[in-house]
Amino acid sequence: MTLTMTSGPKTPPLPGTTVLDLIALQAENRGDRDAYYAHNGSDWQAVSWAQHYDDITRAARALMAGGFQSGQVVCIIGDNTPEWVTMDLAAMMAGGMSAGIYQTSSPEEIAYILNHSEAPVIVAQNAHYLAQLAEIFDQCPHLTQIVMMDGAPADHPSAETWDAFLARAAEVPDDALRARIAAIHPDDIGGLIYTSGTTGPPKAVALSHKCIHGISGNANAFLDIQDGEVLLSYLPLSHIAEKALSIYGPAGGPHVIYFSRGMDKLAEDIAQSRPHILFGVPRVWEKIQAALSLKFASAEPKKQASLKKAMDTGKAWFVHQRAGTKPGIGLKVKYALYDKLAYSKIQAALGLDRVRVCISGAAAIAKDTPLFFNGIGLQIGNVYGLSETGGGASCDLPMHRVKIGSVGPAVPNFDIKIADDEEIWLRGNTIFTQYLKDPEATAAVLKDGWFATGDLGYIDDDGYLFISGRKKDLIITSGGKNIAPSNLETAMMSIPYIEHAIAVGDGFNFISALITLDVEACARSLDVKADYAELAKSARLRDSIRGAIEQMNDKFARVESVREFRILPKPLSIEDGFLTPTMKVKRAKVITAYNDKIEDIYGVKDS
Repeated sequence: MTLTMTSGPKTPPLPGTTVLDLIALQAENRGDRDAYYAHNGSDWQAVSWAQHYDDITRAARALMAGGFQSGQVVCIIGDNTPEWVTMDLAAMMAGGMSAGIYQTSSPEEIAYILNHSEAPVIVAQNAHYLAQLAEIFDQCPHLTQIVMMDGAPADHPSAETWDAFLARAAEVPDDALRARIAAIHPDDIGGLIYTSGTTGPPKAVALSHKCIHGISGNANAFLDIQDGEVLLSYLPLSHIAEKALSIYGPAGGPHVIYFSRGMDKLAEDIAQSRPHILFGVPRVWEKIQAALSLKFASAEPKKQASLKKAMDTGKAWFVHQRAGTKPGIGLKVKYALYDKLAYSKIQAALGLDRVRVCISGAAAIAKDTPLFFNGIGLQIGNVYGLSETGGGASCDLPMHRVKIGSVGPAVPNFDIKIADDEEIWLRGNTIFTQYLKDPEATAAVLKDGWFATGDLGYIDDDGYLFISGRKKDLIITSGGKNIAPSNLETAMMSIPYIEHAIAVGDGFNFISALITLDVEACARSLDVKADYAELAKSARLRDSIRGAIEQMNDKFARVESVREFRILPKPLSIEDGFLTPTMKVKRAKVITAYNDKIEDIYGVKDS
């Protein structure tokens, strides 16, 4: 029995059956058009589709010259670069697949993926990653070749420079590559996505060529991407969302990619590329919000008052946009005025003056962040999807009716249903094939064409999906109440003082929380130095947080109220293993590491 179900529109597939067909058509039909831009240290340089396709075919022949076989894996580690994309597509063209490794991975984590995938080749960006590979090279019996990205030294016996690698292509004739491509079946695996793993080692999500071809079509359809529009590639290409937008989507789309120079240059790269579509994890949007808030707070009083009026007007305008109602003439006039005097100037300063679609994904976003951006004339939508779905399965697009807190209706070619236990099940043309080498885990989630996500949620009367939590994260109190912590945690993280929040209370008679501090926000509020350790000791800050949580509790049932909290001694970080590379909290690990805080809350000690 199914409680509710909704479906996205069915759109015709793109030409061909694989992404390789699509990039061949791009080279044939749009060869003189720009495929991407990369920064050379002084300026942005365009590369045409004809050149891009030639680079991919050359890299594929170079792989074959080194002994790369159909069905094998090329691992890639590094920031978003043309070489990353070239090798991803070249591995497919040579009959194999790629597997990205997050830049924050430890040598042990790198070794795990190399050994699990049995990859004979890895592409590394620079000397830092080469040093990590040198440390674990002898532990990876399948690894025989390290290819360095353009300009990086190859100071290892098994490493070679990018130019030396590409020079091998001359050893393999075009006919041999064409034969490899012709042998590819749409059901063959074309890519592996190693999940970032909030629990246990990562799984290898296998995406077929048919699935990847569908990802390109879906991404272009639901984003309605127009000819020449710009997307900035900056989130890890190891993650399905960025891969869908920066590799698979452009293969069948009319847009241009700018490769960011890294997170430290992100603001500058946004300003220079002026993207039409910008995807970000919640933390990216929160960082932009925090920077603007600081700037607004430092303005002279008269300007602050004017900004407040502008932001209030923007928020009021988007209330009508979300509700589908018409604003009154007075609001229309005020919005048009502030658009000219404030919104357009703020957006231009950020590089968002051309932005058509702002999307948040990968984790829940606090409600105050979209409302803040409403105040500067922008609407942020939400996308929901997993590695196993090949990217987005539902999307709350700004050009349609946005509902804050929702992740929108189903995208094209996807069906969503809610099972009896409130678990979200998904079906579509981009569902993964298997977890590589893990048939039991595969069978546990693939059920008669549906993927059981492990997420909990509901669908409203308009067909919009809302996420309420994870099945495995459910807190069961001593009174037998089942409580999904996700909504509580998102609400707590909307409190300006709180960076991260983990709701706890499994087996106890009330809910409490472990929190970390947003140092800049706390210091600004207290008008003190931004020092985490000192702030954590502040009784005044604890009182402020307690008051904010008590106000938040009014929005939840009594059994869900957060009655106590403890401030953790330091922020959560990827380096400490408490956050995934996509900034998701590893709840179980945090709870285990800080069990003493929980014992202190509930007055229990291990015997």
